[in-house]
Amino acid sequence: MPAAPNTDSLLRAVRTHLDRGWGAADEKERVRHYREAEALAREAVERTPRDPDARWWLVASLGLRAQEESIGARIRLGRALHGEALALLEMAPDHPGGHHAMGRLHAGVLRRGRLARWLVKAMGGDEILKEASWERAEGHLRRAVELEPDAPHHRVELARILEARGREDEARTMARSALAASDEAPLASWYKGWAREILARLE
Repeated sequence: MPAAPNTDSLLRAVRTHLDRGWGAADEKERVRHYREAEALAREAVERTPRDPDARWWLVASLGLRAQEESIGARIRLGRALHGEALALLEMAPDHPGGHHAMGRLHAGVLRRGRLARWLVKAMGGDEILKEASWERAEGHLRRAVELEPDAPHHRVELARILEARGREDEARTMARSALAASDEAPLASWYKGWAREILARLE
């Protein structure tokens, strides 16, 4: 009888599914990989509940899956992501991924229209709505940049927040700094492309 997978092997499988989902052109294929990644990440968290790395990959899986699902599913996944990101930061207050996730979550809620916010409230997301603010979103992303300065994804998300707040000079500076960040970071080429789009809008 084969041995049950350990946490490390589970997380390697999570990363594989996330990579494949990210690279898939077909929406159903992306969702399939993200759901599989989430299931494996949950198993890893169940095995090692105090492991920040396992918790982070669950947060990442939830976040990517939420981008592809219906509005109702997005709200449910957002609530789950909120809880997991809080748990991650409770056990590892300086985890850059935890701050990145919280910053994106705050900004994502604030970018929604009135109907979407009403749905969030109707589906039990009052806590997220009450907490969401541009100041908190910016604070979390700035902390992520401080903790992981060579990762372009933190800088791009912060640039998006600065742009949304009308601080275009700061947004341009942050987007340019993302282009100068490491090419070895996860999804670096995609995020650098996003940084170029931000600069094109603001130049």
